[in-house]
Amino acid sequence: MWARQVRQDMTTNYCPNCGNQLDPDATFCSNCGAQVTASPRRSGAMGPQCHYCHAEMDPSQFICPVCGQVIGTPAGVRLADLGRRLGAYVLDLVLVFLTLFIGYIIWWLFTLRWGQTPGKQLLGIRVIRMDGTESGWGWTFIREFVVKVLGVGVSNAIIGFVIPIPVFTFLDPMWAIWDKDRQALHDKVMKTIVVDDREAVQAFRIASESPGF
Repeated sequence: MWARQVRQDMTTNYCPNCGNQLDPDATFCSNCGAQVTASPRRSGAMGPQCHYCHAEMDPSQFICPVCGQVIGTPAGVRLADLGRRLGAYVLDLVLVFLTLFIGYIIWWLFTLRWGQTPGKQLLGIRVIRMDGTESGWGWTFIREFVVKVLGVGVSNAIIGFVIPIPVFTFLDPMWAIWDKDRQALHDKVMKTIVVDDREAVQAFRIASESPGF
């Protein structure tokens, strides 16, 4: 049935301006008033004609090989070019990344209150200060963003003039491997340690949600 419809569309003349189906002997479009050319049958053409660019087509084709017009659709509905399809694919990837990133940032801002990042929360570890007190939102924010992100980034930029490798990106977390207190470099700067304290984290949350805390 689709093939029959395509063949019918191929032999039907359409207005090149608005895509309206024309009467066989029409010289003006009844919809928009635009002047139209003679149909292939009236002009003596051997085959059907694209209603957008008027190129002659094979009866078996339903997409114009010249302009990409899809037969049976309003004028201007053509195959999308590969460049725009590639652009849409790239934009989809960017949007997926951005939405995931935004979701992570929101989660991150909530977990900082307990001295955690989303990863630390899932694994039941948290950051405390070396005097045993809670790290809190502000101190953890400075540790995670100002020192780890900005500090390490600036350090890499400075040393990058000598060694074109992000040295501090690897050195910062690896420092905990040989440090006696398992502190990374940013822990040294902020005087913090990371502890496995799942029960204490839960107790602190319950206490913080209690009236008068």
